[in-house]
Amino acid sequence: MRTAVLASALCLAAGAAWGRDGRGMARAGGGSREGGSEGFRAESSGGIREEGGGGFGRSGGWRGSYSPPVVIKQHEYPMPAAPRPRTQSIIRDQRSMSLPRSDATGAPFRAGALQGPPAHAGIIRDPGFSSRIGIERGHELESGRFFWHRFGGYPYCHTFFDGVDWYGFYFGSAFFWTRYYDSYWWWYDPVYARWVFWYNDYWWWPGPDNELYVYMDNNYFPYDSERQVATVKRPQVMQPPTATPPSAAEGGGVASPDNSRLLRVLGPGNEAFLYEKKDGQEPVFLKYLGKDVTEGRFTKGEGGRGTVLILTFQDGAYALFDNDGNPLDRPKPGPAAP
Repeated sequence: MRTAVLASALCLAAGAAWGRDGRGMARAGGGSREGGSEGFRAESSGGIREEGGGGFGRSGGWRGSYSPPVVIKQHEYPMPAAPRPRTQSIIRDQRSMSLPRSDATGAPFRAGALQGPPAHAGIIRDPGFSSRIGIERGHELESGRFFWHRFGGYPYCHTFFDGVDWYGFYFGSAFFWTRYYDSYWWWYDPVYARWVFWYNDYWWWPGPDNELYVYMDNNYFPYDSERQVATVKRPQVMQPPTATPPSAAEGGGVASPDNSRLLRVLGPGNEAFLYEKKDGQEPVFLKYLGKDVTEGRFTKGEGGRGTVLILTFQDGAYALFDNDGNPLDRPKPGPAAP
């Protein structure tokens, strides 16, 4: 769950040098494409090795059916840690509140219930609002009655029901209820079926594992409290290479720690190609990993098990792959919606 996977990977990076770099890193722009028209030889037959029903022909370009790889790009966003609510203050119940019967003008209520997380800054940033609701909570105790108010130009609704004070706000044309409890504003996410609290312009979920998840890109992603970063994963379909692939026989690239894999990153598209290596044989093309790659390196996996390939892209994202070029889905996001 933690993004420490990347940190440990970068620290433990090992492998042969790329040119004169000596750091086990393949950098974009290195190597040459000369002689690439010969294609990639198979292990014994001398033909073209194809992955997923497609491969590179000897005349260059992709042939056969092509199944584009899906790369799980991971972006790290620094952000201050949210103070964790006290365990006894975390809302875990399934209580809900119906929409008001009428709006602030007395007309029939027409706004629908909000389904996605709302922005919740507005009037709640005003310290005077917290004092205001404290007074309302002490006087508006008639269960099920909706009391409309206006503060700072914003209409809002208060009601007391099932032993809970509910505060309703508009978000565009929709309406949502919140609960103010132990100095936090809580909102129930109906899609993910969980209560989340508002802090520093984000909604945070205190998961059952006592770790924090932050809502970004329509999902809840783990927050690394030690490094103060949230890691967002964005799967991206990689299109086929734009030119004839390089030949592994040209040399260059960076080998995995066990010398069973070779990575080459080169060309105007900064494309990454993975090969399989065997003693005494020419490396065999294994998988195309994508373009716009700035650097790549091999490292040992967690606990020293297996090999992890780390690619860094021009947009600042990174992606993890196993020894065969399959994307690794780490760190894991928050639990999926039911």
